[in-house]
Amino acid sequence: MIKGTEKAKRWLKQAMEDLKWAKYLLKEGAYYLVCSLSQQIAEKIFKSLSFTTKGEEIVIGHSIHKLCKWTGEFEEKFNEKLKVWSILDTYYIPNR
Repeated sequence: MIKGTEKAKRWLKQAMEDLKWAKYLLKEGAYYLVCSLSQQIAEKIFKSLSFTTKGEEIVIGHSIHKLCKWTGEFEEKFNEKLKVWSILDTYYIPNR
C-alpha cells in the first residue's frame, strides 16, 4: 500500500504534468479542454494536500467545492477562495 506522502507526491506530479499540457492547449486555442483540465489540476492538488496535511489514506470525490471546503478545515486561506475556485466544477463534473 502506498503511504500518504507517496500518494501526495504522485498526485502533485500528475497535476504539474497536466499544467504543462493545459498551457500548451491554451496556446492552441482549445479553451474547453483547458477548462476541463484546470478542474483536474485543482482536484489533484487538493487531494495531494489532503494526503500530506490531513494524513488521509483515501480521498474520494471530484468536486472542487467539496475538496476546497474540506481543505479549508485546516487552512483558512482556502475558505476565502472557495467561491472562486468552485467554478471549476462547472467545467468538469457535468461532462462526466
